[in-house]
Amino acid sequence: MTQTVHLDRDAYEFLLRKHVRNPYNWGHEVGTDFWLHANANGSLGASTTFLISDAGWTATSLAMASGSAADFMTADDVGTPGQYTQDAQNDLLKSPAIFGDYAHSRQAMLLLGKKTLPRYLIMDALARFSVVANAETTTALGFVEDGGSIVVANDAMAVVYSDGTSFGIRSGAATGTAVVAADTSVHRFRIVCDKSNALAYLYVDGVASGSVAIQADEWPVAFGAGSGGANNLIQLNQAHIFYAYKVPQEV
Repeated sequence: MTQTVHLDRDAYEFLLRKHVRNPYNWGHEVGTDFWLHANANGSLGASTTFLISDAGWTATSLAMASGSAADFMTADDVGTPGQYTQDAQNDLLKSPAIFGDYAHSRQAMLLLGKKTLPRYLIMDALARFSVVANAETTTALGFVEDGGSIVVANDAMAVVYSDGTSFGIRSGAATGTAVVAADTSVHRFRIVCDKSNALAYLYVDGVASGSVAIQADEWPVAFGAGSGGANNLIQLNQAHIFYAYKVPQEV
């Protein structure tokens, strides 16, 4: 006897999602989800066949380290994940500017079999600031305006930074109210750009820590991580940029 399996809407959308797993392909492959993973033996370094800078990325002082000292599959002791290491002022990593305009979001809509554009553009990143004690608007992680640089404060669209005390979100036009205390531990940083509310929200390990208005006429945006200040430095393990019709629960 043939059994019919009925999928709910979320499960059906999950099967349709198109993941671009290699950052080398971000600029020319259509998708709903775009992934970056840093490791000393990964796909970004100068010893690999394809350099990330050959595919529209900007990378300054690109170096990576392998992970160590974590417990087995637990959030209680994450150790030091493999990471893109930034150890000097103006170190940066920036993707091609592809996210959030009509053309790119329409691709996601069609891949997911929808008839309306997505509501959300979301960045999930696992990263840490190796120093947070200074208020540096040019050391940031998140979305940067078209043609801009992640280490230029006025080019930010929606980025997480440290004000010396807390993690907050800022754009080139505004700064949100920072709530979550800043430290040098590994954190889950989430930025949710909401088309309906025209706001971008920051969450740190699931806790809200401010919002800023979404600026017009500055899209598509790039993803970036940069240490533009003289002190605060970002160490990035992974990033996941994706379009969504509802915000998924963090794990």
